[in-house]
Amino acid sequence: MPVETDKQLPAKRAPSWRKRSAESVKRSAVSNGARAYVVGNGNGPWARRQRDLVILYAADLGGLDMLTTGQVTLCRASAAMTIELEPMEGRWSLGETNDLDQYARVSAHLRRILETLGIDKCKPKPPKTLHEIIKESE
Repeated sequence: MPVETDKQLPAKRAPSWRKRSAESVKRSAVSNGARAYVVGNGNGPWARRQRDLVILYAADLGGLDMLTTGQVTLCRASAAMTIELEPMEGRWSLGETNDLDQYARVSAHLRRILETLGIDKCKPKPPKTLHEIIKESE
């Protein structure tokens, strides 16, 4: 049998996240750059190599600030695949054996991602010099 009290129970409130505007919602540590990964060490050699490769891939596309979130994600995936291929290549250089099928599969996925990003096999042409631009306009 329920006990009667003089106190009223507080009315149910809307969840606090509904009251916040889109700008005030907290972002994850990965989204705001405080952490490299949700789980894992962002300071190890693997993570440092990944950061380097992401910057290099992004530079081929005009720089990180020019990329969409999806393109950055594909750059990160490409970097991860490249890092996984590098030890295999190193073992081959020492005369050791590797799983050729795994190497071929990862390489094929990497090529498709790079193709999707628009990173071609050859470097882009360097920008035109001022002299070339003036010469073309004459």
